[in-house]
Amino acid sequence: MQQLQKIVRDNQILPTGVIHVGSCEDEEIRAYSDLGFKYLVIIEPHPQKAKKLSSTVHDRHKISIVIVHAAISDRNAQVDYTFYSDGSYDSIIEIEESKLTELGLKKLGHTQIPCYTLDTLLKQLGVHRSQFSYLHLGSRGTEHLALSGAKELLGLPSLSAVYCTVSNNPIYIEQPAVTNFEGFFRDAGFNRCTQLKMNEIFEQGALYLRKPVITMGSLGSAGGFGNCLFQYLYLRIVAHRQKAIAQTIPWIGCKLFNLSDPEPIIFTSILIEENSNLKVTNFPIKGILKHPEKYIQYQNLSILNHDITGYFQLHTSAYKKYRPLIKDIFQFNPEITNLFQPILSQMLDCSKVLVALHIRRGDFGYGAFYRTPCAWFENWLKVAQLQPENCFIYICSDEPQTYLHRFSNYKVYCHLDFNLPPNLAAFLDFYILTRAHHVAISACSSFSLFACMLNEVATDFYRSDIKTESIIKFNPWNCHNIEGDQIISPQEHQRLAKLD
Repeated sequence: MQQLQKIVRDNQILPTGVIHVGSCEDEEIRAYSDLGFKYLVIIEPHPQKAKKLSSTVHDRHKISIVIVHAAISDRNAQVDYTFYSDGSYDSIIEIEESKLTELGLKKLGHTQIPCYTLDTLLKQLGVHRSQFSYLHLGSRGTEHLALSGAKELLGLPSLSAVYCTVSNNPIYIEQPAVTNFEGFFRDAGFNRCTQLKMNEIFEQGALYLRKPVITMGSLGSAGGFGNCLFQYLYLRIVAHRQKAIAQTIPWIGCKLFNLSDPEPIIFTSILIEENSNLKVTNFPIKGILKHPEKYIQYQNLSILNHDITGYFQLHTSAYKKYRPLIKDIFQFNPEITNLFQPILSQMLDCSKVLVALHIRRGDFGYGAFYRTPCAWFENWLKVAQLQPENCFIYICSDEPQTYLHRFSNYKVYCHLDFNLPPNLAAFLDFYILTRAHHVAISACSSFSLFACMLNEVATDFYRSDIKTESIIKFNPWNCHNIEGDQIISPQEHQRLAKLD
């Protein structure tokens, strides 16, 4: 219920009325009341549970409660309600024989109970359907039938959210898998805002909001970690601006920043960023996403309910007004902070200021992606008057061991000093770049530019400039990652390599 509280508040869902189908515990009723909901209709199919609720709940809660003993389905009739050795599986739909054995369950018997569609029941109760903003469906295998019988309710704009129990491994006869629910809800104008564990064999809850969706199924397929950061940033800010749900496939940032965006199950047609030259083969291309910056500046319905792909490395000034939101999104996972912060504290123990140099190597050395000569960084330290007696250096690089001796008069660190697993080395470099007092980076690196955007410690930032062949001051919130006039010839790359 903590997740419900967060979602109700974050999405400004008006807490009017709740329809709760299935078992409703006392703590859930209390949560609805605490959130400010005024009306609660509990529809409980189990005879004894319904009787107990009717005799106990009314005097303990501020919320107005109506309790109905009935099942919810796609028809109005008397139906068999089957009891199992584990009562949590009791339902009006029987469990498949093979699943009974697999779960170690036994069928104990059945009784007849009334069954209604939600649309019919609400009319019989004489309540206004428009007073309900939240629907909870936990009806043990009949959720799809309940939805089929609630088309009038689902069509009301006042209904903002639906919580539905779904399964990747259906156990009840004719119970559909989760993909069927995704399509049904999307057709009704709802999209999932919570993460599902796609390898989970048991039932799990999914929350659907009456909101459009924007998906990014290509995240991680175009470039490395730095590119992923800018792609994800674009997705989140566009979704925020367009009041949509962002869905994306798992990527390394989920672990680094403790992100839990829902993974898309149904992919729509793709909008591809203009001039990105990316190839898409798995899904149909709907069109070209021209002027991508306009979607973070203005409301524009044409991007909604599409999958988007591209690099999305806009001029960073386009994001400036979203800095508080960006800071909130890209908070390091406490596990990462607990791992890296002691390393940072160990280095800072010398009471000197931290200077981080990003000497990018790896796949650099072509087109605009030139290898900034180490000599430029050495000269910058002199010009900036960053002396060995008052500062120390951390080298962020694919090849830090190549350059340690170039700064021998300083106290110098790199990821090799801390016995980290190889897969964490780049993330320590990234973390240090976000925490350093002075930062100088290689041009055209989305990795270090994004780190500078997250750095709230340094007052000035510097990066290499091919025109002046030096390290110059720049504003990470007012620049391009790749300036259009920085593309240089193979011969020039060779010359820079000799300077290095």
